Amino acid sequence: MSEQQTPAAPRKLSHEVVMEVEGHTVGRFRNETIVRLLGEGGGTFEIATDEGKFPHSGDGSAPPPLAYFAAALVTCLMVQVKAFARRMRIDIRDVKASNRCHWRADFDGRGPMSRARSAFPSISTSTATRRPRICCA
Repeated sequence: MSEQQTPAAPRKLSHEVVMEVEGHTVGRFRNETIVRLLGEGGGTFEIATDEGKFPHSGDGSAPPPLAYFAAALVTCLMVQVKAFARRMRIDIRDVKASNRCHWRADFDGRGPMSRARSAFPSISTSTATRRPRICCA
């Protein structure tokens, strides 16, 4: 009698991202941070933010924090598209993604951010990729 073999279970992979961030204020509304990625492939990065002239009277010397949020949405999406394509063995190139983030804060007139309601009424994202042409000779 032959024994029936059961297929091997798929290998489970895990991936953790652990970061430590320290920041301090420099000037009016400028913030400087040091981001440390811990673990394998880690590194240290410096990131600065600054608010523009409105509503906080910043200097505009660096992108505002919400710009990093919008950039993170796009770059995370592009990484996931490339990773999924690799896992599916699909050769794609020139991944392009864009988004439009609309943030709104309503002030009640008692000062900046005093009892303000803030939200993202809309976030829209789109992606496009190019796949190499496959020709037959």
